[in-house]
Amino acid sequence: MNRTALTTHVRDLTGIYSSDVVSDTLIHTWINEAYNEIARERDWDWLELTHSGTVPAAVDGIHTINLTNGTRRVLSAYIIDINGNVEEMVQAPELDHVEISDSQIRYDVNFSGVFKFAPEQDTNKTVKIRYTRTNVELSTGTDSPVFDSQFHVALAYRAAVKVLAFVSDDTNRTEYYLAEYASLLDGMYGLYELDHDSRTFQLGQDGIESRKYFPWFRPA
Repeated sequence: MNRTALTTHVRDLTGIYSSDVVSDTLIHTWINEAYNEIARERDWDWLELTHSGTVPAAVDGIHTINLTNGTRRVLSAYIIDINGNVEEMVQAPELDHVEISDSQIRYDVNFSGVFKFAPEQDTNKTVKIRYTRTNVELSTGTDSPVFDSQFHVALAYRAAVKVLAFVSDDTNRTEYYLAEYASLLDGMYGLYELDHDSRTFQLGQDGIESRKYFPWFRPA
């Protein structure tokens, strides 16, 4: 469901169709609040983004890349030379103290997605960064949540609760919609944990590590 469809569904759930009572702008705000609430529940794989590009120009020996949508954390960062040689970057603060002759490439990143690394590179190279975005947003009517479509309606249920609170609704719909929202979240936990969880558990006495043998294991 895109934002337009979600907005319509919120109005259907609440029975409030007049924009004079509750504007579309308010509903859009509450839909996005619900989207970010879900995003904060887990380190979902659908929050992951990848940046790939050439090494930018360095200022004072430090290269800077602006990662789209900000980042909570960098999952991996590599630099690749023209011969295909790959080197992993290591996170470290105080890049100003990295020596030009230092063989280890170090990086730091802030919440806004400003990614910096040093020492300065003097040949053409490619940088690849995998990271978790900070915020999610449906900014236009055609935007849809990036997680599985069967759970999109969760945003409508959560936003509907906020609409009902805004108009001081005295029915029992709020309790029901919160229960539906919680049920959909449980479904998301089940889908994404079963498909993508790389944690280990034991089978039998020998303690076989599931991540070595089951198809949902994805190396970090």
